[in-house]
Amino acid sequence: MISAFATMLIFLSSLGYGRMLLPKQFRELTLFAVVPGIWIISHLVFLAGILDFLYPCVLALILTPGLILLLIHCVSRQEKFHNTFMPDSIQEWLIAAAIIILLMPALNNALLPPTARDSMVYHLALPKLYLNNHAWLEFPQNIYGYFPGMIEALFTLVLGLGGEFPALIHFGFGILTMLAVLELGELLGLEKKARLLCCLALPATPLFFQEMTWAYVDLANSFFWTMTVIAFVRWIHGKKSTFLILIGMAAGAALCCKYTSLILVFALVVGLLFELKREGSPSIGKIFSVIFIPPVIAVLAVSPWWLRNIILTGNPLFPFFWDIFPSASVGWDEKRAAMFDVLLHRYGGVSKSTMDYFIAPFKVFLMGKDNNPDLYDGKPGIYYLLVWPVFFFVRVCSRDILYLLGLVVICLVFWTFSSQQARFILVILPVMSVLIGWMFQNILAWPGKSDIKSASILKQAGRMLVIVTLLALLGMNMTTSLIGFTKGNFLFCGTSEKNRDNYLAASLDYYGMYRYINNNLPKSAKIFMVMTGNYGYYLNREYFSDAIFESHTFNRIFEESTANADLTRALRQNSWTHLLIRFDFFLKERDPILTPQARKRLEYFFNRQCSLLKVTGPFFLYEILPADIASRPLRIDPKKARGL
Repeated sequence: MISAFATMLIFLSSLGYGRMLLPKQFRELTLFAVVPGIWIISHLVFLAGILDFLYPCVLALILTPGLILLLIHCVSRQEKFHNTFMPDSIQEWLIAAAIIILLMPALNNALLPPTARDSMVYHLALPKLYLNNHAWLEFPQNIYGYFPGMIEALFTLVLGLGGEFPALIHFGFGILTMLAVLELGELLGLEKKARLLCCLALPATPLFFQEMTWAYVDLANSFFWTMTVIAFVRWIHGKKSTFLILIGMAAGAALCCKYTSLILVFALVVGLLFELKREGSPSIGKIFSVIFIPPVIAVLAVSPWWLRNIILTGNPLFPFFWDIFPSASVGWDEKRAAMFDVLLHRYGGVSKSTMDYFIAPFKVFLMGKDNNPDLYDGKPGIYYLLVWPVFFFVRVCSRDILYLLGLVVICLVFWTFSSQQARFILVILPVMSVLIGWMFQNILAWPGKSDIKSASILKQAGRMLVIVTLLALLGMNMTTSLIGFTKGNFLFCGTSEKNRDNYLAASLDYYGMYRYINNNLPKSAKIFMVMTGNYGYYLNREYFSDAIFESHTFNRIFEESTANADLTRALRQNSWTHLLIRFDFFLKERDPILTPQARKRLEYFFNRQCSLLKVTGPFFLYEILPADIASRPLRIDPKKARGL
């Protein structure tokens, strides 16, 4: 399968590139090599896009040097495999079996045609547009194209090489995050069975399991966050300045995934300051060298994306911080930026009291629910509530555990007062799972072979209760993951075109309309989409849709038109030949505020200046007629669409 092969080559090539960039003494740290390697590959794809060279041969050429470097390394070095992850006991094999049981359905769902919302809007829709144009172009109407696009560059690579299942990239980052958890647990002195349970906690998390099947960026961000934590822990153990470079690399890669990773850089600076203070009174020179190396490297890593935004809009963090940076874009404005900010703070409830903010870090794990913004639009699961008892034992915690607890607090506080989307806390779940494992082993005395017999019956019963509680909550998460995201009888349906269409038609209400457009409209057709969700991935015709506020352009043109023919003329002047509108959403927004005169003009436009081609559920496809065409018979009355 091309997708699996391309995904494997990307991660292998990243190892070759990464080892070249890492300092010599750290080149055998395989997971660390992936971090700069992914950065190099993604930015080579981005550079090829800037130079209008997004062709399959160029994309294949990008991977070649990394693969050659890895091959040379494997041939020239004979290294022994260190068994730090493989299970030894029956208990450990049972945990490993549970991990595999969870990964198999996740892998299956990653091999289904993509249907996740944000993938359809930009994670995959934009890479498809880049490949169609062989260039990394600006699409002002899609503001998500201004976000750092490092992982989208990997999706572009897979799609450009002929792959159909780019979600395998995100699945791969889920595996890498699990491996990083094993390494972090080993650094903190956890037994192997405890490390494996920490690893199991991730795919058992409903939200984590779900994201492993989607072409998103959150698990890549989680991996880079976890690698940043590992580098920080290694630095405080040995104070080797080279680890400061690795901290900066990993944090910079996280910034290349999401703007929200800025809080990670802030947390790093706080942690470095505390560690320097613990050592006594270091010199000013040492303070500056320690404090500034990671942030500077991180900013350098993300600078290609911020510089692009400065050139295009004047704002490195566009479309955010509109009031701080002088921003300009034909597809966005200050009013929509303010409305977008309100929309982002909609999660967790529109009107939040002080108590709502206080309980949010607990409520999200207890009551989080998919497709419900009031309940954070995601389900991390109740298991992670077990991290809170660790705070009652801070006096016996080692300093590396205290730093991890501090990162959890900073991240959750930031999340509480920003957009309370459940998937935004995925970055801290690996650390939380390790803290839970550490607590059960060190605070609650996870029983080892040597001390089970010597413990009193009461103490053994208490330990057993603790373990049963841990496994029960973990089992609840596992059950939710396996049941909640089952996608019907579509196992590996991507291997069959018929099954593929059936699956997409059952999953996406607009797919039937898109299939009609792709099969019946001329290739020169240009679709103007209004209130349809801006889902462009499966649409094989040129299209325009506003980002988020999807009737903005249509409403503006309608309000600026003074005569019936003006609206049609304005649409045609933008080269739009067809109009795809979802009437139920459009009328819900516009009908209550339309004047009688405006309502008549709107009805005249749809009835006389457009030709209805197809209706699929709430979706109406029109051909936009030239302004001078004579009046035609009534086609559809928008008033009747209210009940659709």
